[in-house]
Amino acid sequence: MRIVGILLISILLMACSVKEEKTKKAATPMRSSLVKPVKLPVFKDKVIANYVTEYDKFVKEYLVAIKNKDTDKIAALQEQSIKLTEKAKKVSKQLNTPAKLEKFQKWLATQQQKIEILTTK
Repeated sequence: MRIVGILLISILLMACSVKEEKTKKAATPMRSSLVKPVKLPVFKDKVIANYVTEYDKFVKEYLVAIKNKDTDKIAALQEQSIKLTEKAKKVSKQLNTPAKLEKFQKWLATQQQKIEILTTK
């Protein structure tokens, strides 16, 4: 559960460090493969399933904002990431088995990796 909070907070911190670049670099094959869509994990619990959907939408919007260097949208999404961090704390308490928790954490790590790729270009 602690990892969930750390991952979400790190997204917020990385967003603050997004630098505007005058030239675009071509993505390396490794980078482009990591930004491909990832299958959403399926959870029977509606609260968890809704959070996964909401967070996935957030990441997609965030990636578009970073690619477009839309600082206004990035700022708005930073506010949303704070709310999602709080929500993740509640959601992670409902992951009552190690298998569910691991599945959730792996997916979150993949989502964060997508953001890291674009923010470290």
